Amino acid sequence: MAKAFSPYGDDLRRWAMQCAARAQSAASPFERNRLLSMRDSLLHLADNEDWLAGETQLVSQPSDFTPRADSGHDRDLRKQA
Repeated sequence: MAKAFSPYGDDLRRWAMQCAARAQSAASPFERNRLLSMRDSLLHLADNEDWLAGETQLVSQPSDFTPRADSGHDRDLRKQA
């Protein structure tokens, strides 16, 4: 039996690759980190869509991206404190 992937998962993967491409020419480290974080989230969502469609094999691999403390991701938390 052929494995079927969610068409929505394909869209999510395409959007993730667009984020990755834009990250390469980002104007700032914050923008680059934000785009790579979006890429990772979109790939995770695509895997979930495939699982919901009956596909259990993981397709996307996690990235080696880890946000740095100076990336700005913790800026909102500092405002709340």
